[in-house]
Amino acid sequence: MGEQKTLRLVARYADACNLSVAAGPDIIRKKLEVLKHHCEDFGRPYDEIERTALGMVSLAPGGSTPSQVIASCRALAEA
Repeated sequence: MGEQKTLRLVARYADACNLSVAAGPDIIRKKLEVLKHHCEDFGRPYDEIERTALGMVSLAPGGSTPSQVIASCRALAEA
């Protein structure tokens, strides 16, 4: 979702792109590849665009452990 219109607009005009952590690292990686190709189409350096991910973390009982949060952040950093 958003790969052909939204990410194309990001590649052409935006300074940043924020993706949802809920999508997971594989989907984020795919979307960033699409963004990279759109940047190439416009002749824009991909690294000019700040890329971020937004998600929620619950460390309350029954939520994620600190180790799980760290592992999730590492997976996102590699995306």
